[in-house]
Parts: sequence; C-alpha cells; structure tokens
Amino acid sequence: MAGRILRAWEREQPPAVLLFGLASGAVASALAAALPARVGLLVSESDPELTRSLMDADAIPWWREGEGRAVLTDTSPWAHKLLWLACGLSPGRTLAMINPELATEARGPAQRLREAFGLGETVHILPGTLPPPRLSLGAILSPDEPDLPRFLRQIPAFVDEIVCVWDGRLPERLPPDPRRRDIVRPLAADFAAQRNAMLDACGGDWVLYLDADELLPREVWDILPGLLAAEAAADLAAFAFARLTLYPDEDHAKCGYGLWPDLQARLFRKTPGLRFERPVHERLTGLDGPAAVLLDASILHESALRKSPAQLARKLEGFDLASGGGVRHVQSRDYPRLPLRLLPGTEPPAVPFRALVLPDGRV
Repeated sequence: MAGRILRAWEREQPPAVLLFGLASGAVASALAAALPARVGLLVSESDPELTRSLMDADAIPWWREGEGRAVLTDTSPWAHKLLWLACGLSPGRTLAMINPELATEARGPAQRLREAFGLGETVHILPGTLPPPRLSLGAILSPDEPDLPRFLRQIPAFVDEIVCVWDGRLPERLPPDPRRRDIVRPLAADFAAQRNAMLDACGGDWVLYLDADELLPREVWDILPGLLAAEAAADLAAFAFARLTLYPDEDHAKCGYGLWPDLQARLFRKTPGLRFERPVHERLTGLDGPAAVLLDASILHESALRKSPAQLARKLEGFDLASGGGVRHVQSRDYPRLPLRLLPGTEPPAVPFRALVLPDGRV
C-alpha cells in the first residue's frame, strides 16, 4: 500500500504527502521510512483516542523524529484545514490521499477530511485605498455583563455607529458615545430574535457583531477599513473569523475536540433577506454571495477568564432555556488547551491579507 503511494508521489514529486487516516499506523510508518527527508509527511486523523493509543503503544515513533513529519488529530475538519494552510499544504503542492489501509466502512471521517482539503480558494487581498463603506457594530447585551465599559472602549473611531440591544433594561452606567444607539427589549429565550432586532437597527453598508465577552485585537481592528475598501471585498458577502476561547489564561486557548477554530461569520454586507435563525446558537442566513474565512485574524473570547463559575453556569442555563430542553450545556472540569503561539491567526495580520473564499452557501 505504501508502495502505491510512493509511485504516485514519484510522478510529480510534490514537496509534501498528506494522508487522511492513521488506521493501524503501518502505512504511515512505511511512508515515513521511505520518503526522502526533504518531503514532508503529515497524517490527519479525526479520532484523538486512536492517535493517543498508537502514540502510547509507540506504533508511530517517526512523528518525533524531526521537522517535516507530523500527526495532526482533531475531531473538527476545520481545525485540520486551518493548520494545513498554516503549514503551506494546498492541493497544487501536496499529494493528498485517503489511507488505503482503512476499511471501506471506516472511510467516512477520512473522506470528510479530503473534502475539507479541497474546499475553497486561498486569495490574497490588498488593502483598498478608497474610503471604506459605512460600518455598523452590533451587539446584544445583558446589563449585568461584567466590564461592559471595556467591551465598548475597544471600538475604534472609524466605526460609524454602535447598535446595542439590551436584555430588559439599561445598565446604570455606560461611557458616553454619540455613535451608540441603545435598544431595550427582553431576550425572552430567543437569541435569534434579539439579533434580528439588532440587524434591523444597523444602518451601515457592512455589519460587524460581537458579544460582550469578545474582543478584536487592535491589529485586527486596524485592518478592517482597508479590508472593506479592497476591490476583492466587493465580490464577497461575509468574512468569518476563528474564535479563540482563552483558557486558563491569556496565553492559552481551548483546543481539540472541535473547541477551535470555532468559526464565526461576524462581518457581513448588509443586504435584504438577511436573518438570524434558531433561538440558541443562532445562525445568519440569506447571504447574497460567497463568504471568506480570514486566515490571519481571530476573535478573542474571554468568557472563561472574566466570568465566575456561577456566572458561567447562569449563562449556560440561559442557553438550555432557549433550546427548549433540546440541548443541555455543561461545564467541564478541565479543557484541553494549547499555547496561542502554536495556532494560526494569533500574530498581527500581514499585508496582503489571506482569506479562504468558500463556495456560495458555505459559511
């Protein structure tokens, strides 16, 4: 089986081989031994427990043997996708194959990884020089949210308006801002309805929405005017960001088991027909055109740092109520995490901006 992959590699000799699925680890180990040292080998596996068991049994020792040999494991195809791109793996430069060792009935996860590998087109966007379109910042907020002034202070001067929809009442003290419009309406266990009230009140050409426990790094704020003024943005309906949930401190984020990249379509063109759907874990629908994932920009989610366990429990109870009993949210005693420096999208964005443009309808 490894010989067939090697013969396929020899025809074009790309700089990297990507194998979807570990199986027993035998084919991957044979490839690691046979491929020239200059050729990268990455094996992507969707089952973390399988990877852990093979590592514990020392069945794939080659992953420790130096640069260019690695195993990537996560339940989320998007985690694989963003890390493949960070490693420079793309369809035109990589021999990508499903592990032939996998039985037919076990190929579903590997097939999903292969589909993710071919999804979208990476583009480079140069900042535009014309005046950017009007930008609205929207937020649905609880008046009891901790440190609301900090959330509002992050919003730079180029944002044309700020629309805040408050659950039931206004907080006692807010920093003054002539751009801010305050709307009071009860949440009533329907986050989509609250977001639609926010959306209806936004008058900008583009809308960016954030939650009270989310921040954009200053470097990401700084690229938004040039990004929205760019010629390439004229053909796009939305931009999505990876969201980094900081835990247990500001230098680490929850990772593994789908905890990252937690993609969020938060910046979008205001067009007719846009609506949020589902009362909890609401989703934006009706985009008029393709969306793109910004590859070098992330939202910082500080909920686990700024809220007490009791406050987090009340927040999850609100999600349970909105789901009508269909979903139960619980706090784990611990979460896997990685240092931010190991994750793409944590350094200041470079020029030109990199984005993965998705087919219409994929957000």
